[in-house]
Amino acid sequence: MAIDTKTIMKELNAMSTLILKDNDKINSSIELIDKYKNNSQINNCEYVGTIYFNIGNIYFDQKRYDESFEYYNNALPILINHIGNDHVHIGKIYKNLGNIYFTQKKGIESLECYYKALPILINWNNEDMDIGIIYNNIAYMYLINMKYDESLEFYNKALPILINLNGDKHNDIGIIYKNIALIYKKTAFIYKNKHKYINAIEYIDKALDIFDENHTSNLIQTTIEEKKEITNQYEFCLWYDNYYKEILNTKMKQFKKILFTKNEEIQKLQQQLLNSEKQNFKEDTNKRGFHNHSPIINSSKKMKIIQPISVNNNAIYDCNVCFCKNGAHFAWCNNQQYFYKQPL
Repeated sequence: MAIDTKTIMKELNAMSTLILKDNDKINSSIELIDKYKNNSQINNCEYVGTIYFNIGNIYFDQKRYDESFEYYNNALPILINHIGNDHVHIGKIYKNLGNIYFTQKKGIESLECYYKALPILINWNNEDMDIGIIYNNIAYMYLINMKYDESLEFYNKALPILINLNGDKHNDIGIIYKNIALIYKKTAFIYKNKHKYINAIEYIDKALDIFDENHTSNLIQTTIEEKKEITNQYEFCLWYDNYYKEILNTKMKQFKKILFTKNEEIQKLQQQLLNSEKQNFKEDTNKRGFHNHSPIINSSKKMKIIQPISVNNNAIYDCNVCFCKNGAHFAWCNNQQYFYKQPL
């Protein structure tokens, strides 16, 4: 007996809408799909994908995450084949799969799904609640994994969307402020940065104002305790900063004093060595019979001959001390000994 495909398709289409109004029809829809599971045309039609998608949504709202996960994964390949991978339904499936992984504390899988969902949902509606929730959840995943810069970036993306949709006095906004304060506290402790503690106190106060206004006693108590810890760390940071500066100033004064003393000693030692070298040189030349002449100085052009002066038919150069014998020339110029075979 031939299957009336068109009639079955109409029945499936009707069932996909009916289960949203009456969840008791879920079993009936599954039975109808199972009945034709060997018929690929029916089993892979868009209406079957829509039924799976709607059942996944129903179970997700009921927090039956394992069953929701199964039906979302059944729906994905069918719907992608019919409506494309950039349809809003695909974005919502990835977002809810990310949320399921989020509740299971599977950070990597959660982030993968969120990053797949974001461009699709942004393309459909940039101010959608789903986008704000995704930003918030990504920020939290980065926070618990100690990636504080990334976490702060996504909290700042989530805030304007959620404030616009929920108002600036919603407890969710207060929780974001509290988490931002935690980020600043953590980074302030790591880098010993007192300015980040000031940021942390600013945001923790914003969170407290919201929780006080909403009379959320449990959040008020935990936030007060968090503020005490931030304040204590800030005060310690100030004390440490001042203590370190005092030690540094003291050490710098001691170092400068030692350095000044050492410089004086080095200069004295250099002078002693220079005097000793000159004396040794003079004694050596006297022993060898060299003639010692008084210095000839040209103040404008050092090391240049003023005029040839004959000493045993040799020339004397413009140096502090000149010695000439047998055609060999020695000179003491600028604390260095020079030897010339011929005049320059």
